[in-house]
Amino acid sequence: MKNTFTKIFRNLLILLLFTFSVTSMACKNPLNVSSETSALKLCDNNNDLVADEPLKKDILNLKSLNLAFATIEDASFYEQVYGEFIAHLKICMKMPILVYPVYQEQSVIDAMKSSKVHIASFGAGATMMAVNQAGAIPFASRGSNSESEYYQLWLITKRNSPYKKITDLKNTKIAHATPSSVSGNLAPRALFPELGLKPDIDYKVEFSGRHDKSILGVKNGFYEAAAVASDVFKRMVISKEINQDDFNIIWKSSNFPTNSFSYSYNLAPNIKKNLQNCFYKYRFNEKNKNLLGGNDEFVPVSYIKDWDIVRKVAKKANKK
Repeated sequence: MKNTFTKIFRNLLILLLFTFSVTSMACKNPLNVSSETSALKLCDNNNDLVADEPLKKDILNLKSLNLAFATIEDASFYEQVYGEFIAHLKICMKMPILVYPVYQEQSVIDAMKSSKVHIASFGAGATMMAVNQAGAIPFASRGSNSESEYYQLWLITKRNSPYKKITDLKNTKIAHATPSSVSGNLAPRALFPELGLKPDIDYKVEFSGRHDKSILGVKNGFYEAAAVASDVFKRMVISKEINQDDFNIIWKSSNFPTNSFSYSYNLAPNIKKNLQNCFYKYRFNEKNKNLLGGNDEFVPVSYIKDWDIVRKVAKKANKK
């Protein structure tokens, strides 16, 4: 009897040790530090900087998909230009596509993390947060002629202001968009000090909440200047919300990737493949193409390659 009990105990111990070993080995490389303690375990064992496919039991094989736009622009813009595309997506995917009524960046990221959102459009900075926090996989971006759209950080002032160069803006109030925005916060913090203008030291940072609000704030005299995304500025000119002649662009950065469309890492492989096919075959109509600054299609993107400059800027900004 004693030998039988000892044998059973030994076998249970071996089983427990084996289970612990397999569990520990399953995630050799957590996607980020926070994922080690988060309820959502994200692994990157193949070092492509995005979440690996989960265990088979955790894969979502869904009958409908929720799509959201994480935007720091006017949400009505997205409703206007993406209406026909969403109708196309429903037909192409052969399933309902529901627009999730949340637009704040962190709210959309949290919704994807809890599987309430399955596809989302994120700005460049929010894409990086969504990848690390929610397992988002960027797969498409707006573009034309098979090339992805890009934008620049512009520092704008009012046309008749006395500020002609970047160092003239010391002791002023400059609008940043949101803390996670690349062009609207991270890039200014990383790049402006090298040009002789330190955020929070040489000027007061005020978060406007959106790029369009920053631009209108300069126009209406609420801020002496604003750090904004060039693509948003151009779209506001095209839509006649602003007149370009009302502004000076006193500094421009090098190119950054713009928004991404990302799906959740735990979607079934066939759903991911169908989403890619449906996105890549779509073409925007002439009206929406003009509103999108000439972009008429979705092109493939790679997070590890296309977001390299964004990661570097974020790292540099966080060291300031």
